[in-house]
Amino acid sequence: MNQRKLANLIILFAITLSACSPSSATATTSPVAASAPGGQAAVPPTAAVPLPFAHTPCAKGVDLTGQTISFYHILDPHDQVDTVYNPLRAGYADAAEYFNAHGGICGATLEHVFDETHWGDAQAVYDIFSALNPKPIVVTLYGSGDAVQLAGKLAADQIPALNIRGGSTASAYGEDGKTLGWVFATRPLYPDQVGAMCDYIVANPDRFPHPVMGFLNFEDAWAQAAAKEARPYCTSLGIGDAGAATFSNDDTYIRPHVQNLINAGATILYTNSHENGPALVARTLLEMGLKGKVTLATGNNAMDSYVAFSGEADLGADGLPAISGMLGSMPVRSLAETGNPGIQLITAQADLHQRPLTMRTDEYIMGWDTTDLLIEVYIQTGNRVGFDHITGADIKKTLENIIYAPLGRVEQIDYQGGKRRALAADRIGEMEYLGKDGKTPAGAGNPPMDVSEGGQKHLVPMIVPLTDYQPAPDLRPGGADFRPASEITPTSAPITAATSATQTPVPTASGVALGVVKGRIAFQSDRNGNYEIYVMNGDGSGLTNLTNNPADDIGPVWSPDGKKIAFVSNRDGNYEIYAMNADGSNPTNLTNNPANEGDGGSPEALDWSPDGKKIAFQTDRDGNWEIYVMNADGSAQTNLTKAPASDDYFPKWSRDGKQIGFTTGRDGNDEIYLMNADGSHQTRLTNNLGDDAFPRWSPDGKKIVFVSGHGDGNYEIYVMNADGSNRTQLTDNPGPKDNNMDARWSPDGTQIIFWSSRDGNAELYVMNADGSNQTRLTNNPANDAMPMWQP
Repeated sequence: MNQRKLANLIILFAITLSACSPSSATATTSPVAASAPGGQAAVPPTAAVPLPFAHTPCAKGVDLTGQTISFYHILDPHDQVDTVYNPLRAGYADAAEYFNAHGGICGATLEHVFDETHWGDAQAVYDIFSALNPKPIVVTLYGSGDAVQLAGKLAADQIPALNIRGGSTASAYGEDGKTLGWVFATRPLYPDQVGAMCDYIVANPDRFPHPVMGFLNFEDAWAQAAAKEARPYCTSLGIGDAGAATFSNDDTYIRPHVQNLINAGATILYTNSHENGPALVARTLLEMGLKGKVTLATGNNAMDSYVAFSGEADLGADGLPAISGMLGSMPVRSLAETGNPGIQLITAQADLHQRPLTMRTDEYIMGWDTTDLLIEVYIQTGNRVGFDHITGADIKKTLENIIYAPLGRVEQIDYQGGKRRALAADRIGEMEYLGKDGKTPAGAGNPPMDVSEGGQKHLVPMIVPLTDYQPAPDLRPGGADFRPASEITPTSAPITAATSATQTPVPTASGVALGVVKGRIAFQSDRNGNYEIYVMNGDGSGLTNLTNNPADDIGPVWSPDGKKIAFVSNRDGNYEIYAMNADGSNPTNLTNNPANEGDGGSPEALDWSPDGKKIAFQTDRDGNWEIYVMNADGSAQTNLTKAPASDDYFPKWSRDGKQIGFTTGRDGNDEIYLMNADGSHQTRLTNNLGDDAFPRWSPDGKKIVFVSGHGDGNYEIYVMNADGSNRTQLTDNPGPKDNNMDARWSPDGTQIIFWSSRDGNAELYVMNADGSNQTRLTNNPANDAMPMWQP
């Protein structure tokens, strides 16, 4: 185990567990609002740490004090009370209490409502809720079966549903796998999670030198479908296929199934099961002498503390449970990730409410992050349509477009403009148990810690993340990465390590990691002794110096049609705006002015209009920096800002061409302003103590990515809505000034490319649009900066 990955995994809750006592949810009325289970006295939330994150501010003048906003929950009838229902109820109760003590929803009190009289009958509960006046504007579901059963009624009644634990394709896309209904899964679907595991396997050939996967599934249709939909994708990556077997959740002996898969060459067993299923597979591998030789992998429902408890008694010769070392998807952060502010808050509240170890599961955390998500969705919707007439259709529209990280990235929610599951919300983790050192997983020289609770001793589960959030492949039938079952090529022979290693990103001569980004990228680099404009393909190939001039050529900006590149150069003795063909030919001076149009410290000096007919740029020809506009051939140069008392710079056109964003120091610090394309109606968009600069609209025009500094010499990348709301930090790398700069969207809006000096010099990086999966693209002792995708 890489000890660096564990440096921050200190389990705070382990210290206080011996003083905790069990509690349970016992209310039986119908419906009932969530309260503290077991009748425990409420602990004042003000004793907890301050709110470490913020929701979108409510619209000016909105005050809902005195109102109650209810969120309705329909529980999966197959869920176990002790392992799922009680922790969920506890999480919802604690979260509602905490948020209500911190302002609620624009002053309104929020409550979670359950129907426990009809628990186990999803249809009956839904009929009760949907008959209320007013009817719910959103409900939550907790299983694939319920989502399939209720899909038609939800659509007819126009009530969107968040599916918290479901993951079958049918639960999100209907029985035909193609319907964009009213159910939104908060994580990747089960086949997507299998694909993410296969991505991890081929990216780590040292750990998996001979990857051959066998599937051991519950007999449930969702479990078998997940394997069927994912297997062709995994084989296409070079992972062998050993076939599949099924077992019942009542089975206690599955050795023949395991033996058949091993005989077919399986070095990895993936189990689509939960509850006692993963522990049974792990126990079988232990009894067969295969622990440590065959890797056990699973989906998110099995990567939970309650599953770890079910397997804690099956100890191997090393004193560790057989299930330790199991890999799986973990969309929700675990309580072991104590460096996360949301986890710190949840842990503090669990301590205050004396929640026992057996209740501190994924479900308890889900109660918190789902509450936070519902609050954010409600506020964004109310700000858009008004808080007095929010409908389910309004909530649905918000969900289709929301990009949000509840509780400071305890989870990642992004439906990518309408998809029905959050593909970005996936990580790979490893199930372990806390060692007696109280800091790291149990292992050699560090035996497991045990905790007495309710007359029983328990080991302390510890889910260790192995990757950060990154997009799972789209394996829904018809999805971008889906391959039909006919493409499966079963094999009984192990795949060689060399074959699987070819799928791993490798550096090229350009210093760019292969396979990380697509498309063509222009950037500036001083790798030849002075700054030149380079282009390369997204896989690192085709690296070409376009300018080849002894002067400095900086700040490349593609024209909207991708046929030209504008840039700044001092080749004529001062900095001027030039344009050249995309192949570097025919460089032309557009400004021809003795002043500077941008300079070596301001390479982000220009931007093309969306129709390609004009170029906005900055110039100091009037004695201070002003924003000008000119025709694409350099004619008709006109001052737009006309603010002699301040400096205005870094112009960026809105996607519809009607506005220009720019940065100005007219308020004492740098802020982002907007103006009409003719320079009229100049208004401030940001209002912060730190410097805000370099605004750039997303391809759909709904978001703006920008850079912000806080006076500490460190700059980070943020994103906000186009109206300035919902400011969200994407990077967090304390370091030298200009740490994370010049962020630009990919043409499809799913990624952001930028440059950062976090490794000592300027290098190119890419990340997902939500800030996850930050990956270094270049690795060159020179400075590589100002990247931009070709449209």
